[in-house]
Amino acid sequence: RDMSVQNRPWHFGSDGSSPLDRVARVGYSGALVGENIAETYENEVQTLTAWMEDKGTRSVIMDAKARNMGFSWFQESNGKIWWTLLMAE
Repeated sequence: RDMSVQNRPWHFGSDGSSPLDRVARVGYSGALVGENIAETYENEVQTLTAWMEDKGTRSVIMDAKARNMGFSWFQESNGKIWWTLLMAE
Protein backbone atom coordinates (compact mmCIF):
# COMPACT_ATOMS: atom_id res chain seq x y z
CA ARG A 1 0.00 0.00 0.00
CA ASP A 2 2.83 2.39 0.80
CA MET A 3 4.25 2.14 -2.73
CA SER A 4 0.79 3.05 -4.02
CA VAL A 5 0.69 6.10 -1.75
CA GLN A 6 4.17 7.11 -3.00
CA ASN A 7 3.09 6.24 -6.57
CA ARG A 8 6.38 4.51 -7.34
CA PRO A 9 7.93 1.08 -6.92
CA TRP A 10 10.44 1.79 -4.18
CA HIS A 11 12.22 -0.30 -1.56
CA PHE A 12 12.08 2.47 1.02
CA GLY A 13 8.92 3.32 2.94
CA SER A 14 7.43 6.77 3.17
CA ASP A 15 8.66 6.75 6.78
CA GLY A 16 12.25 6.19 5.55
CA SER A 17 12.26 2.51 6.51
CA SER A 18 14.24 -0.07 4.56
CA PRO A 19 13.21 -3.69 3.98
CA LEU A 20 15.60 -4.62 6.84
CA ASP A 21 13.85 -2.13 9.14
CA ARG A 22 10.39 -3.49 8.31
CA VAL A 23 11.42 -7.13 8.82
CA ALA A 24 12.85 -6.22 12.25
CA ARG A 25 9.75 -4.13 13.06
CA VAL A 26 7.48 -7.17 12.79
CA GLY A 27 9.82 -9.25 14.95
CA TYR A 28 11.20 -11.62 12.34
CA SER A 29 14.32 -13.21 13.83
CA GLY A 30 15.89 -14.52 10.61
CA ALA A 31 18.06 -12.64 8.14
CA LEU A 32 16.57 -10.91 5.11
CA VAL A 33 17.98 -12.22 1.82
CA GLY A 34 16.25 -9.74 -0.47
CA GLU A 35 13.11 -7.96 -1.59
CA ASN A 36 11.52 -7.88 -5.05
CA ILE A 37 8.88 -5.31 -5.94
CA ALA A 38 6.78 -4.64 -9.01
CA GLU A 39 3.80 -2.66 -10.28
CA THR A 40 1.06 -3.06 -12.89
CA TYR A 41 1.42 -6.79 -13.65
CA GLU A 42 -1.99 -8.37 -13.98
CA ASN A 43 -1.50 -11.45 -11.80
CA GLU A 44 0.98 -13.28 -9.62
CA VAL A 45 2.12 -15.66 -12.37
CA GLN A 46 3.01 -12.80 -14.73
CA THR A 47 4.80 -11.00 -11.90
CA LEU A 48 6.84 -14.05 -10.93
CA THR A 49 7.62 -14.67 -14.61
CA ALA A 50 8.96 -11.13 -14.98
CA TRP A 51 11.08 -11.52 -11.83
CA MET A 52 12.48 -14.84 -13.09
CA GLU A 53 13.44 -13.26 -16.44
CA ASP A 54 15.54 -10.57 -14.73
CA LYS A 55 18.97 -11.61 -13.41
CA GLY A 56 18.79 -9.43 -10.29
CA THR A 57 15.31 -10.34 -9.10
CA ARG A 58 15.81 -14.00 -10.06
CA SER A 59 18.91 -14.14 -7.84
CA VAL A 60 16.80 -13.06 -4.83
CA ILE A 61 14.27 -15.84 -5.49
CA MET A 62 16.87 -18.53 -6.19
CA ASP A 63 19.31 -17.67 -3.37
CA ALA A 64 20.18 -20.94 -1.63
CA LYS A 65 20.09 -19.21 1.77
CA ALA A 66 16.43 -18.28 1.35
CA ARG A 67 14.22 -20.67 3.29
CA ASN A 68 11.26 -18.40 4.00
CA MET A 69 9.13 -16.26 1.74
CA GLY A 70 6.60 -13.50 2.19
CA PHE A 71 4.47 -12.41 -0.77
CA SER A 72 1.95 -9.60 -0.76
CA TRP A 73 0.01 -7.34 -3.09
CA PHE A 74 -2.15 -4.23 -2.95
CA GLN A 75 -4.68 -3.34 -5.64
CA GLU A 76 -5.81 0.21 -6.24
CA SER A 77 -9.43 0.97 -7.16
CA ASN A 78 -8.28 1.56 -10.77
CA GLY A 79 -6.96 -2.02 -10.97
CA LYS A 80 -3.24 -1.27 -10.66
CA ILE A 81 -1.47 -3.85 -8.50
CA TRP A 82 1.66 -3.37 -6.39
CA TRP A 83 3.65 -6.52 -5.53
CA THR A 84 6.25 -7.29 -2.84
CA LEU A 85 8.22 -10.51 -2.30
CA LEU A 86 10.59 -11.00 0.63
CA MET A 87 13.04 -13.89 0.80
CA ALA A 88 14.72 -14.64 4.12
CA GLU A 89 16.77 -17.17 6.04
